[in-house]
Amino acid sequence: MGARAASTRVRHLLLVGLAAALASRGPAEASTPGAYVVDLGTTVRDVRLADVTGDGKAEMAVLVTDAEGVNRVVTFRAGSSRTPGSWYPSRASSEARLAGPLAHGGTVAFARFPGAILRVFHDHGFSDLARDGSVVREVRSPPTLLVRDASEGVVFHDGVADLDGDGLAECWYPIDAGEGQVTVQTGDDRDIRLDVMAVNRAGSQPDVVLQREAAVPALTPADLDGDGRRELVTVVDGHLLAFDPCAPDRENAGAPVLRLPLPFLLEAPEPQPGLLHTPRLQLADVDGDGASDLLVTLITGRTDKLGSLKTILFHYPGPLRAASRTELGAPRARIDTPSVVLHPVFEDLDGDGALDYVGDSIRDANLVGLAARMLGKDPPLTLEAFRFDKDTGTFETVPHLRVERLYPSGEALGNRFRANAFFGADLDGDGKKDLVDLGTLGSVTVLGAGPSQQRGGTPWSFERTIAGPLPVDGPLEPAARFGDIDGDGATDVALFAGSRVYLLVSGGGR
Repeated sequence: MGARAASTRVRHLLLVGLAAALASRGPAEASTPGAYVVDLGTTVRDVRLADVTGDGKAEMAVLVTDAEGVNRVVTFRAGSSRTPGSWYPSRASSEARLAGPLAHGGTVAFARFPGAILRVFHDHGFSDLARDGSVVREVRSPPTLLVRDASEGVVFHDGVADLDGDGLAECWYPIDAGEGQVTVQTGDDRDIRLDVMAVNRAGSQPDVVLQREAAVPALTPADLDGDGRRELVTVVDGHLLAFDPCAPDRENAGAPVLRLPLPFLLEAPEPQPGLLHTPRLQLADVDGDGASDLLVTLITGRTDKLGSLKTILFHYPGPLRAASRTELGAPRARIDTPSVVLHPVFEDLDGDGALDYVGDSIRDANLVGLAARMLGKDPPLTLEAFRFDKDTGTFETVPHLRVERLYPSGEALGNRFRANAFFGADLDGDGKKDLVDLGTLGSVTVLGAGPSQQRGGTPWSFERTIAGPLPVDGPLEPAARFGDIDGDGATDVALFAGSRVYLLVSGGGR
């Protein structure tokens, strides 16, 4: 192991079109985003952005696999000098080979750990690695349930977040203890076992004895009471269950601090063939009071009747963790969409400090639309946004913004339906979140929200092109990573395709 910047064959290229002109633009036009390419010379499997030093800059970790099948994590850190035509200065990359158990398969986390930035999970605990791949420490524990088969390669583990605000990441992961248990490794090295079980058991019948059933509860970090410390939240047996592993009471840190019944789960209709009743839960502080709200998007209808599916949004305001709260109560809003909302998101589109509700859906759920997709035609994707009204404390029920874009037919036909539209960054610095549209995955377009110029439509739309369409080399992965790469306080975006990572940098970048 060690720093191997030269071996990564990293090349820095400026995107054609818009980005070529950016190199000569002056400070007066700095609100135009910069666009850059980092070519790693081998297949990029995944990308993460995270501030792993605490200086306000998000470093980039790129997971690659070389021709010999060896997995590497290449990390990049932005320098302080402005280098025209590239984002990272020369020798800005460091390489960590994932030797030992993870050379051919496993799981790695990228975050700010004590003295380390990588945490590699294996069958006897985990190892923390420095930037160059050297081992900072080994922690032995029961086998983790994050060990993967060699054929599956290495993936990033996203069960990491700074729960207590001390700048160091807490990390939660399942271990093989009994049927399975989830443990939280805190920033100060406490090991908290949560009273929630991961399923890890073998088949009990002779014909399935070689099969194993495995399921890990999804734990979401969220501040449920507005005290500045985030709990870990999951759903168990129709109840919202929350843990506070960083609470001052260390003796009971693994016990649930909240068990809130969810009537839409406990009172769900009996399962029937063809009948769909699927609630999706998200936690976000939509009103800006410091405590997370519960957002439920319920997909309902019949799967055997074309065009019958719809999505209903329910908003349950926080704080959810309060001594006086023993039930969820009535929702504050209900919004119906006549289709399946594929990826409900909550972002501040109008710059007022509250989060708006954005839903993306394919509306041509009919025989004509289905036939067109079978022939390879890309279906239209409708993006609708509903403003959060601070006076009423919930969302408006009439869409404030609507726009149609294209969705890749391959995603629809393959029944994957991964996201191709993202709203996590304000790339032009106007205080409003922009639309990063990957379209049919062959280019990138950045659109800004503003008053609509079309009669009879919604008050706002994404009609202002900020950048693009920027071509890419090969189909993009339907994913976007967000982080402040240069420490200017604005969010930047990383996309990837083939051997290249594409960076969209707010305010013009370098």
